[in-house]
Amino acid sequence: NASQWPAQGLLAADNLAWYGFVPIIGETREPQDNTELTYYGQNFKGSYDWLFSWVMGKSKSSIQLVDETPDYNYRVIIGNDYNPCRPAFDAPQADLPPET
Repeated sequence: NASQWPAQGLLAADNLAWYGFVPIIGETREPQDNTELTYYGQNFKGSYDWLFSWVMGKSKSSIQLVDETPDYNYRVIIGNDYNPCRPAFDAPQADLPPET
């Protein structure tokens, strides 16, 4: 958490867990203005970048792609711009497989 509000990291972790991601809360950092999103892999294939970006309230283009292999797929550094309120009616649906 690098926001000026200590609870933002917990709220982000709760949102990520609700949508199927497994959050690991790291150390608190000095406050910064912008939230940083990183995906570790060679490309976004199978990454659920569309869902991850929506949960975090950012565009897909704001996710940095880093070709490394740590013990996790994503890294989030919460900035002062993070808003944990997600409008469920706007949840992404277009990329979900069709119902059978």
